[in-house]
Parts: sequence; C-alpha cells; structure tokens
Amino acid sequence: MNEKDTDTIVYKTVSDIEKSNKHYLQAGTDIKMPIQSTIKKFKVTESKTVKAINIFVSYASNDEGEKNCFLKFLKEALNEQQIEFNLKLWEMCEIPIGIEFDSEIKKQLERCDYGFALLSESFLQSDYIMSKELKYLLDKNKLFPIGLVGNKNELEKFIRKNLKREYKKTANKLMSRNIFVSKNSLFFNKCVDDKDKKEFIENLLKDLEFRKSFDKKSNSNLKKVISNKDESYNIEVFFEHAKAEILAIKTETQKLISEHNKSTVKVLDNLFEWFDDDSKSLYALLGDYGMGKTFNLRIFAQKVYEEYKNNQSRPFPFYIDLRDVSSFIETKDGIKRVIKIKEAISEILEQSNNTDITAKDIIKMHQDGKLILIFDGLDEKLVHYTKEQQNRFFNAILSLVKYKKETQKAIKIILSCRNHYFETALEQNSYLLSQQRGNVDSKSFIVANILPLDRDEVKEFIQKRLDSIEDTNRLFEYIESDEYLGKIASRPFMLGKIVELLPVLETLKGSKQKLNSASFYKALIDDTLGRDEKKHFIAKRDKKFILKELAYYMFKNSIQKLNIDKLNNWFLKLVVKDEILKEIYDIKNKKDILEKDLRTSTLLVRFNDSDFGFSHSSIMEYFLALYTIENFNDVSKSKLPSTLTLSFMYESIDSLDKLSKDKLFRDIVNTMPSYNTDWIKVALNILSKLNMHIDSLSIDSANLEEFKFYNLNIKNLKLYKCNLYQSRWQECDINKLILKNSNLNESYFFKTDIKKIENIDSKTSDMTQHKSIIKC
Repeated sequence: MNEKDTDTIVYKTVSDIEKSNKHYLQAGTDIKMPIQSTIKKFKVTESKTVKAINIFVSYASNDEGEKNCFLKFLKEALNEQQIEFNLKLWEMCEIPIGIEFDSEIKKQLERCDYGFALLSESFLQSDYIMSKELKYLLDKNKLFPIGLVGNKNELEKFIRKNLKREYKKTANKLMSRNIFVSKNSLFFNKCVDDKDKKEFIENLLKDLEFRKSFDKKSNSNLKKVISNKDESYNIEVFFEHAKAEILAIKTETQKLISEHNKSTVKVLDNLFEWFDDDSKSLYALLGDYGMGKTFNLRIFAQKVYEEYKNNQSRPFPFYIDLRDVSSFIETKDGIKRVIKIKEAISEILEQSNNTDITAKDIIKMHQDGKLILIFDGLDEKLVHYTKEQQNRFFNAILSLVKYKKETQKAIKIILSCRNHYFETALEQNSYLLSQQRGNVDSKSFIVANILPLDRDEVKEFIQKRLDSIEDTNRLFEYIESDEYLGKIASRPFMLGKIVELLPVLETLKGSKQKLNSASFYKALIDDTLGRDEKKHFIAKRDKKFILKELAYYMFKNSIQKLNIDKLNNWFLKLVVKDEILKEIYDIKNKKDILEKDLRTSTLLVRFNDSDFGFSHSSIMEYFLALYTIENFNDVSKSKLPSTLTLSFMYESIDSLDKLSKDKLFRDIVNTMPSYNTDWIKVALNILSKLNMHIDSLSIDSANLEEFKFYNLNIKNLKLYKCNLYQSRWQECDINKLILKNSNLNESYFFKTDIKKIENIDSKTSDMTQHKSIIKC
C-alpha cells in the first residue's frame, strides 16, 4: 500500500451534536473524568498545525477481506469529517520490500498512539498477534479493541475450549476490556447493510475522539485530588488498622443501629466488597472528625484507579471533596440557593482545568455504570444549610442512585459524613423508605461507622512514628494516664498530633490546666504558629486574630476555601480596616510579603492551583469558636455553627480572663430576647458555664422541650410563650420565676430552688403535683 492510499485522514468534533448511543471508556490517567465528545460530518478542509494520531491496525491475515471492507468505510467516513487532528493508519502490508518484518512492526507499535485490534477467532489463533502485538498494546495501554468477525460470545467460547493455553491469560485480559461493537452489540461483519456499517464507523470515531480526549489528561490532577492534605497520617499503620462496624437503618424511625450479628470489618476491604457487589448502590462512611473518612476514601480512589489502569471495564473514580465546592449559588436576581449536584461537579472540573468536559457528561458516564461518584464530606455542606436545604441536597445525591435493569447492576455512589449530620439527614429524608423508586431501597445501602483505634493499635501507631521503644512506652503511658488524651488518641488524626506535641502537652499538664479539646487545639496551634516565628513577618498573635476573622468570614459565606486573589483582597481589606494591624504592617510597601506570609506560615493549605483553606475543618471550627466568644451577638444572627464549634466554645470559657467573661456575659443577658431557639439554648449553656449571678433574664417564644437548665443563678427569670415540656432543671437557684403562656408539663427539678412563681396560667401544670420533683 502506497503513501497515497494511507494518507492523512482528518476529522473534527462539535460539542453541540447529539452524543453517540455507545460510549466505551478505554483508558485514562486523570481522576477528573474526560467525557465523550461528538462528531458531525463536514466537508474536508485543510489543516497544517494539528497533531497526528498514529493507528496501528492489528488483524489476522485470514480476515483480509473483512479488514479491507472495514478500512474502506472508515476512510469514507473520515473524509467527510472537518479537520481537528490527523489520523494516520498503518498496517503490515506497508512494510517495504527487504525490510525486516519483526523490527518494523516493533517500531510501528512503539510509534502508534493506539492499536486497532480487529477481533475474530483468526485473530486469537495468530501466534504473532497474541505474543507480540496484542501483548504490547495491552501492556502499554494502547489497545482499542474492535469487533470485526463473529461475536463476543463466540470468542469467549473459543478462548475457553480451543485457544492455546499459553495465550489464555492474554486473551482473558483482552476480553475484560470494553470492546467496540455496534449499538446493537454487533461485530462489523454482522452489520446488515451499508447504512449499519456507516453508523458503526461513525460511532467508532466518536469513541476514538473520547479516548483521545481522555488520554490527553495528565496524572497530576489525580494525584492532587486524592493526595492527603495532612502529612500527619501514617499511611501504613492507618491502612492496616482502619476498621468499622456495619450499621442498619431502622426503617420505622430511620435511626442507625448497630448490626450486632455482623463482625467488625476492615474499611477498605469492605469498600471493595461493596464495589464488587452489583446489588449494592450506596456506601456511607461515617465517623467523627479525625477518624480518617477522607484518608480512607482517597486510598480507595487511588486503588480503584490503579485497577482501572489495568482493566478499563472497571468503573473510574470521580472524587468530589465537598469542601472544594460552593455551598450556595447566587442567581441573577441576587438570591442565594443551594448548589446543584451538576454545578458542584462543574466546579470540580473547572478546578482541574477540564474545560472540554461537562457535568452532564460525568453524570451520563455514572448512569452508564462507567464511573463511581465519591462525595467526601457531606457534613461540610449540611452544616451551612437549613433543615429543608439539607433534605434537598441529600436527596439530590441519593437521586443518582439507580438500578440498571439492562445490566442488572446498581449505579454506585460513596459518601462520607460525620455521624450526627447523616443521622439528621436520614430522619428528614423519606427516600430511604421507598421500596419502589428505581428498584433501590435501604437494603441496597451499606452504612459503616469507622471505629476508634484500640489500645494495641494506638501503641503500634506510636511505635511506627517514633524510632525509640523507650519513647514509645513513655508516650503510651502518658496517654493512658490522662482521660482526655486516652479518648482522642483513638482517632488517627489526633494521635498523630499527640505524637508531635508530646513536649508541649507535658508542659500543659504540668501547669495543671484542664486538658480538653479546646486546650489541646490551643497547644497545637501555638506550636504550629510558633515554629520559625522569627523568620516570618506577621506576629503569632496577629495570625491568630487574622485566622479568627477568616474563619468567621468563611462560615458566614458558607465556603470552605478561597481563591488566592479573593483571599489576598480579603486580607488586605482586613489590615486596612483594623487600626492596630494597619499601624503595624506597611501594606503599601510590604503587600507581597504579607500575602505570602499569610499563606505559608499559618494553618492554611493549598487545595489546588489557586484555592486555599484551613488545613483541617476542625481547625477552622476552633477559630470560629474563639471568634464567636468574642463577638457573640454578631454570630448569633447567623445560622448555628457545628456541634464541634460549640464544644470548642464551651470548653474555652474556663480559660477566659475576667474581662472576656464579663463581656460575653453582658452580650448574652442584654440581647437574649432577640435570639432564636437554637441560639437561646447555646446562650443558656454558656451562662451555666460562666456561673455568674444574673439579675434579670427574659426568654420569649422558645421551644425548650427536654432542654436541661443547669447551674443558673437568676434573680428574675421571665419565660413568655415557651414550650418547656419535659424540661430538666438541675442545681438552679431562681428567686422569682415568671411564666406566661408557657408549658411546664412533666418537667423535672433536681436540687433546684425556686422561691417564688408568678403568673401561672391555665396551660401551666401545678408543679407541686409532680411526683418527679425532688426539690423545688
């Protein structure tokens, strides 16, 4: 065959043309999934700058006739495509006379971008193809298998019964790949007429364009997405000891209960069992902060990707860190609404520079069973939403869970979440009770709760982090001697921090300061910010102030990260606005140094090429707690922060100085009537921690059912239109309790002294008749 016969053949894709009926995932290197592009026929135009795609045509000599027919239709179709890139075909009949056969084929195999493997029984019977060409194309991930003669069942039967033993492994590896066939699953020679053959070729070219687009992506995005953002994890020990208990959904109440009849499972093993179970659709990985939800999912995504590289019939992992996407989208009318799943996927694609792929394509691939969606950090979104918004977002994710009748396989989704938020979402969402929707119900879900490290695992973790057995024993004994450290050491993230902070913690314990989450994080942050402080421009005390302001800014705007330009602009505005910072730092001449110092010497990390956020969500929650204490009335106008933030806030109160306690006390007492129910509960908990005498306190229109009033010393307490059903009152001293339209039915009073009660209306029960009252 001369050069004219095999000259450059060209075509171009058009994004707005209807997509192919047949999409096959062939290969790839990027966790940000490129999706099939489309093709439309155009007149041939010339292109001088486009890069060629070299195709090695591998076929059996017995199939010469079918091969020629295939190439004839291929060339005709390609000549009708507008130019996007050059397609150069090479087949063995092009070897010049006198040239060594084997060396030329080897050279062309190395040179090619893809190998068209034209499959038939004769193809599988060729010793040269099986031992040289096919083996090379498989090993180098260049294989593009095409059904030429027969059908897939016939080939599989031939492999089982007639293929030489030494080629069975290679053949099975070939058959595990997605083989291109017609939309009716026919090989080329089974196409009835020219129309079917043209359609076969057109769809083939669409899949080739998809393969080209997919393979063009680099490995860097994958590594960025699933790389661990915090280096304190020890991969080997963490991988070995991450275990979980399987939970069941109690459908009457939609509560999670432990399945005692099931043994403890290893997280990654269990994930892969679920992955291979075609009847299971959703895997929810639960655990409190620092238990390793993100770490396990990143390791899982990495391993799934490695499997995919060796077997393109496996689904590809598309990892979505929900910290990396917006919580709300602002409409043209200026109205903020909850982000849609397609919009979240679009943001992830944009961050990874996958501009030629759409969220619609991602979802299509997912619904075709060629992609697994991983939503990491559901709580990172739910914490910013109202109950109605939480329900809407959670249901949007679950709506992607379906069962494909054609393949009898469930469409798979993984999500991770803190326990509390997932249970709340279950209570609000009726989806899981539906037995009819897409043949998927709660039985097709797996809910796994990551278990804390046990005593032996904690010691082994420490031993792998420290070189010395003596240091290991010393640290282990130190952890076991303290109740709080013993508790948090069961969390891998926190255990890693304990190892780093041992000298600091010993000093802290020696000062007899109470060790709790707040004091631990304070020590952690002081140690982090104190490292090489003299080398940096921004003082440690100012960094703390800046990070508190940033935590509140991000909380108020429901974001977990900031683009570098927005971060710099926010920071410069803060410095200009704050009189102290403005006086200390020379914005005009030191702008670049200040911006760099903020990013490199604080607790912020880079998430991708241009976005920054707190290194761990719990770090942001700690700084938000400190900001809330100092600016309670401002924050109380916002939504309620996370449970962990509130815990940090309560624990930090003991270490406040007198001026700070007095300010917090005045803020709460003077503005209590303006709070909503959630913030009233928080304010009452703070007042019980402050343990200060209150002259007068008014609470209006609050639902305090089953709320525990504790350690309150109040001269006059006024409760208007409050639901106090089954409330608990413990160790309270109240001179006068004024009730109006408030329900105290079945309330309990323990070691509580109420000297006088006024304005009890008909809706309030006679407290003296309650047998549950111990002292009133």
